Order: sequence, then C-alpha cells, then structure tokens
Amino acid sequence: MRLATRAKVLCRRGRRNPHVTHHGKRELGTIIETLSASGAGLSPFVINKGKGHYLGWYRNLTDKERRYCFSYSPQDSTDNLLALEWLKDLFDPQSSIVA
Repeated sequence: MRLATRAKVLCRRGRRNPHVTHHGKRELGTIIETLSASGAGLSPFVINKGKGHYLGWYRNLTDKERRYCFSYSPQDSTDNLLALEWLKDLFDPQSSIVA
C-alpha cells in the first residue's frame, strides 16, 4: 500500500475548501507487456497482489481488457511459475499467430 504525498484538486475558480475525492492509497501490481519484431502487441499479463482471484478486480473491465491474461501472487511480482504460465498460456499461442 502506498500513500500519495501530494494531491491536486481541479475545481471552479474561486471555490473555497475543495475536497480531495480519493484517500491516496494505491495498490501496486505487475504487468508484462510484449511486442513482436513487427511491432504487433500481444495481450498483457496482469499480476495482482493476493492469494486468489477476487471478483472486484474484474468487475468493470472493458471488452479489450477482458482479453488480457490475469494471475495473482502474494508478492504482486513475477516468479518462475508465473513466468512459465505467461510463456505457455499467452506468449506461445499469441506469438505463433502473429508470426
């Protein structure tokens, strides 16, 4: 969990005491993005911090975001198992189509 040290608030000119609408806490994650030699992009591999998939992570996804590959890790970073998952489930299938 990270805290923002500063915040800017946009409001109408002359308004007194504008309020920050976000508490400043952010959860970090990891995204693996891949481009082919031709410049075509493969779907991102998103690693969220957690012990399982949580419905709230996927509630407001756009149609484009639904094609992403999602996983989780207690450390929110990649390890050997996640790298193998990315290679087998995302990179190999998509890079063979692009090539």
